[in-house]
Amino acid sequence: MHCEERKVDKTGCISFAGKKYEVGLPFIGCTVDVVYDPADISELTIEYQGHTPWKVKQLALFRRNAKFVSNYTGTSDY
Repeated sequence: MHCEERKVDKTGCISFAGKKYEVGLPFIGCTVDVVYDPADISELTIEYQGHTPWKVKQLALFRRNAKFVSNYTGTSDY
């Protein structure tokens, strides 16, 4: 396992190996430790002082011209 530091951006994400991972909005501006297996960076472990380590997965980002597909099946009260 390897460990590197990353700063959480204003969207609550980190960039790691050219990919985005959502860490969480409460950590905006914080520097977190990223623990990872170099053979598989599809899932990272995030460590931050005073918090139990947690796992994050790579965000699925879509190209700007891709069609938006929603699987929302709920109803609205509005």
